Formats: sequence, structure tokens, C-alpha cells
Amino acid sequence: MPRLLLILIVLFLLPSCSACWDIRELNNSSVCTGAGVELSREGKFIFSGQMVKPSAPSESGTQTSTTVVLSASGSGVADAARRFMLSLSRFPEWSSISTFVIGEELAWEDLALLVDFLLRNRNLRPTVNLVLSKGCTPEDLLSVPMPLSPYSGKGLETILDLQEKQLGIYVPTNVHEFISKLSTPGIEPVIPQVSIEEKKVFINGTAVFKGRQMVGALNERESRGYRWMHARSFNGGIIDLGSPQNPGELVSLEVKQFASQTTPKLEEDQLKMKIAIQAELVFYEKSKTGELLTLSGKEELERLAAQEIKEEISACIKKSQLLGSDILGWGYILQKHEPQFWESCSANWDDIFPTWESDIEVETLIVSSMLSQKSFRFR
Repeated sequence: MPRLLLILIVLFLLPSCSACWDIRELNNSSVCTGAGVELSREGKFIFSGQMVKPSAPSESGTQTSTTVVLSASGSGVADAARRFMLSLSRFPEWSSISTFVIGEELAWEDLALLVDFLLRNRNLRPTVNLVLSKGCTPEDLLSVPMPLSPYSGKGLETILDLQEKQLGIYVPTNVHEFISKLSTPGIEPVIPQVSIEEKKVFINGTAVFKGRQMVGALNERESRGYRWMHARSFNGGIIDLGSPQNPGELVSLEVKQFASQTTPKLEEDQLKMKIAIQAELVFYEKSKTGELLTLSGKEELERLAAQEIKEEISACIKKSQLLGSDILGWGYILQKHEPQFWESCSANWDDIFPTWESDIEVETLIVSSMLSQKSFRFR
């Protein structure tokens, strides 16, 4: 009897256990690798997506794919995205998006027009990278072919990752980080800018936001300074210096690893922000002959490297204060370390932040010279 009852229960529950009720066949779907949204002059939202278009197998038996960039306009971002279906014969798979492009016009106008879409959309992963299209539209950006990547969306993600490890200039930002900073008092978000130059895609500056709008941008040097204080990966990058023997000659040092800390510091009854950087460097290249890896030469290179890092950080602080945007997160740091002081000044932080002083301390150490301990000498 118990066995019969168990069988009846299982049979009763079987109809509710179907796992494929919302299945979509691959042949009826189209993968989206990159997307973006811009605001038109008429106030319409233009949603663009790079869709993968599978082609027939080649004679060698391999499967080749091409992409097509489609756009649709609507009264809202979601409405524009749904209007894709008026010209797309396959169901779009938005969950495969690698990079989301914010149009420059929309960024200058009002982020409130976009944030709700980024926050609520279940198909847009929080780890999707954000970039801003500078001097072009998201559709233009996604339409530019990349030499070594078949998909611009995925290619942009790779470029952002590689340049951080190799050059150490720009800090990638994803959807989660962007929205978190927009909703947290005392810190403002930034995202890398991407432009089209000579029919190629280039990362070109860092967009700076304040509240609901873009207020300006950091150049390459200022972006380097921002990374020293807000790196995602604490290694990688190149520092170019003038040689201590001849300033007209180039010396390149690679950043092996570094640590960064920003804390409030009370000096003569006045609070300052203390920024401490410790960096380990590798002697990487020099453009002329001459021995630099002596004890005195090494110490001078370390001094010059520390000076360069300090100047990059100072340039970033100066620009952010000029724009009146606390992208440095000093207000957020005050909340953690000096909550009473933050409570007294938070209401006037927009006026206080541009006048805030800082104390930058940089320590550098050259720990290696790659495969050669001495400079090359010609016969």
C-alpha cells in the first residue's frame, strides 16, 4: 500500500516537473555580443546590437560566422530593444553581451534615462563592461571591424583587460560597479571612453560623472593617476622616464606590483587625504647605451619613477577637483574613518571637495632587470 501511494504521488507531480517549458532552439536564436544605447536629437532612444549571423559550413567543414549591427528606436530603452523584433528573424540572446556602450549624448543629458534599464534587466549581467562612445554613436562603434576579433563587443572587453595589464592606463568598469557608485554617497563613477580613429577602435580617455550627468573627462596621464588610486589589478603597466644620464634618452620601467592606500590624516588641526603608494618595478628598456644599473643609477631611477607617479596622481586629483566630481571616493573614505566629521560636512561636500588638500607619498623599488643584469655594450 505505501508503495502504491508513492507511485501515485510521483505520477501526480510529474506534470509540474517539466524542465524544458521555455526552451528555445539554437536555430531560432541570435547571439548578441555587444550592445549600446544613444539619445537622438528628437529625444528618442536608439538601441544598437551586434548580432552573430551564422553562415553555412565551408568546404573544409569549419563553421564561419559574421556579424550584423542592427538598431531600433523607441520611447524608452526597453521599448527600443523590443523593437528589434520588427526587423530580426531570430530571438536575440542578450545574456551573451560582453560590452555595453553608453552614447555620449545620453551621458551628457541624464543617466536616469538609462540606469533603471541597467539595474532591472535580468538579461544584462552585472559583470558586463561599460564604455562610452566618444565622438561617435554606439552603432558606429560596434560596426567597426576588429583585426583579430570577429566580434566588437568581445574585442572591446579583451582590449580593456589587456591594456590594464600591459600599459596600466585605464580602469575597466562593469555595470555593478557603475551603479554601486551612482547610489553611494561620497563617490562618483568613471568609465573608459572609446573612439574611432583611422577606422580603428581606440580607448581614448576616461569619462567622469557627477550625479546624473557626465561632467568631463580625464586624459591619458590623469587616467594613469586614477589607476594608481583605484586599480582593479595591482600589477602591470609601463613607466617611461628620461635617463638620469641624458633626459633626452628613454628608460622604461615595468610595474611588477604595487599597493595603494588613501586615509584621512590630521595635520595642524586640518584634515588632509594621505595617499601612500608602494611600487615594485622592473628595469625593462633603455634607448641608448650607457650603464644605468649601478647603485647610484638605480637609486636615481627609483626617485624619478616616484616623482612621475606622484605627478600623475596629482594631475588626476587636480582634474577631479576642477570638475567638482569626487571620483576619488574621498567622501566615502571619510564616512568609514571619520564618520562624525563626514556628518558635519556631507551637506556641503560639493563645495568642500574642490578645496581639499592631499599628501602624496610614493615609494619605489627596482627589484629586477629582466634577463640582463648589465647594459649592452657595442664592440
